Parts: sequence; C-alpha cells; structure tokens
Amino acid sequence: MADLAYSLGLLSNLGVELVALAADLEGTSRSTSWDPVEVGHRTVAAALEDFAESWADRRELLTRALEDVGGLARAGAETFQRVDEGLAGEVRDVTAGR
Repeated sequence: MADLAYSLGLLSNLGVELVALAADLEGTSRSTSWDPVEVGHRTVAAALEDFAESWADRRELLTRALEDVGGLARAGAETFQRVDEGLAGEVRDVTAGR
C-alpha cells in the first residue's frame, strides 16, 4: 500500500490564496481606453481595445475557476483532516482494546 503524504496547512493555504487572487482579479478595472495619440496610432489603440474586451471575458472565467479550485482545495483539506481524525480515533480504540 502506498503512503499518502500531504500538508493540511499547505492545502488549506492554497485554497485561501486562490480565492484571494480571484478577489484581486475581480477588483481590477474593466473599463480602459487608449488614446490613439498616446499609443501612436489608431490601429494600435483599436488592437488594445480588442485585447481589453477579450481580457475582461477571460478574466471572469479565470476568476470563477480560481474560486472553484480554491474552494476545492479548502474542502479537500477539511476532508483530509476529518478522515485523519477519524482514523486516529479508530487506532486509539483498537490499541485501547475497545
């Protein structure tokens, strides 16, 4: 039987960090515009606008994915903790002769 090694702290912290990253992405500005004079040409400004619109859509998908994975990481840590505590209790019962 293979041993399963994990760090509850790291797994739980991963969940917290991913959810925090999603919150940071959610808080970024969605409306950005570029002046053709500032960027050098109207074609460049239009390309930047297209990128910004596409990024807003992708950012929303990325934010949702980070929230989902973060939640799964935290739920995984909680599940491992419950299972570990249950198994430890059973081992104590067996060694105590119950």
